[in-house]
Order: sequence, then C-alpha cells, then structure tokens
Amino acid sequence: MQETLFPKINLEESWAAGVSGWTAIVLESKKNASEEQRVAAFLQARVADAWELSNQGNGYKPLRDLLAQRYGYTKVASFPADQAANARTLMINACQAVDRKAGDQIPDYLYTWWK
Repeated sequence: MQETLFPKINLEESWAAGVSGWTAIVLESKKNASEEQRVAAFLQARVADAWELSNQGNGYKPLRDLLAQRYGYTKVASFPADQAANARTLMINACQAVDRKAGDQIPDYLYTWWK
C-alpha cells in the first residue's frame, strides 16, 4: 500500500538524469530512514565503481570526475540550504564508507573538499 501511495524513485534513472535527477535523489534520502539507507547504499556503489577505475596512474580521474560532477549539480540545483548540506553529507559519507572498505586507500583530499 505504501509503495502505491508513495512510490520510490528509480535511482538509476535519476542518477542519469543530471541536475534534476540528483535533486530527486537528495530529496528522496530525507523521506524516511529506509530511503536514506537505500540512497546511501546506491551512492556507495557509484563511488565504489568510480574508485575501482581510479588509480594513481590516471590521477584518480574517474572518482574525481564523479565528485566534481555531483558537486556541480549540487551548486546549480535549487536546493533549500539544508538540502545542499544533505547532498554534501551523502557524498562525503559514501566516500568514507568506500574508503574504509578499501583499507583507507582513497586519498582523503579527493573528497574532503566537499565539506
């Protein structure tokens, strides 16, 4: 019944939809605790995918590109101030989670500038 009345957004489609999709993802994360967890897991997977393609030889470009793109989306989105902060927190937390799983191999400077 809940799904019928309040359907969940398709995170894959929203991720690919640019600024409007990023806005939808960030807003979705604040609906309830289960959506926050779902969005967090999704973002961690995107960061992990980018990290897997990143290395010192390519200057960590895949991860840098992902973070720069989403930061840019956050800047141009028409978020209320608290939601822009939520976007930053979501991405920083996703990076920190992936970094922990990677044995602290991700250079912190790649994502701490989001703060």
